[in-house]
Amino acid sequence: MRLTLDGKPLAVNLKRDFRVQSAVYPAIVPDKNLYQAFGEPQIKAGNYLGADDAIYVMLKPLTKGAHTMNFKGSFTNPFVFDLDFTHELDVK
Repeated sequence: MRLTLDGKPLAVNLKRDFRVQSAVYPAIVPDKNLYQAFGEPQIKAGNYLGADDAIYVMLKPLTKGAHTMNFKGSFTNPFVFDLDFTHELDVK
C-alpha cells in the first residue's frame, strides 16, 4: 500500500498505523439490493453479519490551495484486489 500527497509519499506504515477493524454488526439486506445491482445475485435479502476492516488516514490541516492525494494498494489472498484512486482536494 502507498499513499502520496502532492506527489510525495507519506512515510508511514499504513497497515500498522492506520488499519481499523470494527466489531461484528448486524446488517439487513433488502430485496432488489445494491449487491444485486452490481452483479452479485447470490446475495439475497436477509439478515447478515458484517464487519469493517480498512485503512483510514487523517491528515494534518493542509495549506490553502490545490492538493492531490493518491492511494494505491493490492493483495492476492484470498483473491486478487487492486485499488488506485486519486482525490483532488481544494482547500479554501
